Amino acid sequence: MSDYPTALAYFEQLPDGWASFAGCVANASLLTTERSRAALDGVFDKLPGPLRVLPDFFARRVRWLPEVVHVATSLAIHDFRFRDDDEGFLAWLEKMNRELLSGDDMSRAFHAASPADLVARVPVLWEEFHNGCPLELFDQGPTHASFSLVHPAALFHRLSLESHRRTLAIALAKSNAAQLQVTVTTRAASADLARTELLCHWR
Repeated sequence: MSDYPTALAYFEQLPDGWASFAGCVANASLLTTERSRAALDGVFDKLPGPLRVLPDFFARRVRWLPEVVHVATSLAIHDFRFRDDDEGFLAWLEKMNRELLSGDDMSRAFHAASPADLVARVPVLWEEFHNGCPLELFDQGPTHASFSLVHPAALFHRLSLESHRRTLAIALAKSNAAQLQVTVTTRAASADLARTELLCHWR
């Protein structure tokens, strides 16, 4: 049995390996913060089979990584550091993303924003970190907002989508939205595409 079962299973379901969904990319900064670099220590040492090329992507020092590489690397951290502790992994990601959203640039984006103002900015903020699968605001009211993400069905792991939900909640909480709730659902949009909806409610 592999020491990286989640990451390996993710790779194996990709239709074209690392070339899958080439138009979908993630900002490399998501995996090059001080916290993520510390978590990556040792992760690449004994990668099995097709995962062995993951370090090569980081050696290129590019701004954008293939989204599939970002997801697979995150899952390799999950397998190496957290094993079966999904909640521990998600809590680690949540803490890292909270720190990322507390940086000077992000803090300026959130400054003095009401919930209504902030939800309008969320799709633009998403594109700071993910390109190729736009996050769209499709419904908004005084105490709610709904976002839609149409993406290749095999692109995001369930843990990735839960992390996106938590990150959105962190962002909206910066607007002092009270009694905030964010839910995520994913359903098939076509044979190859999925539609993930993030539904937000506050008071």
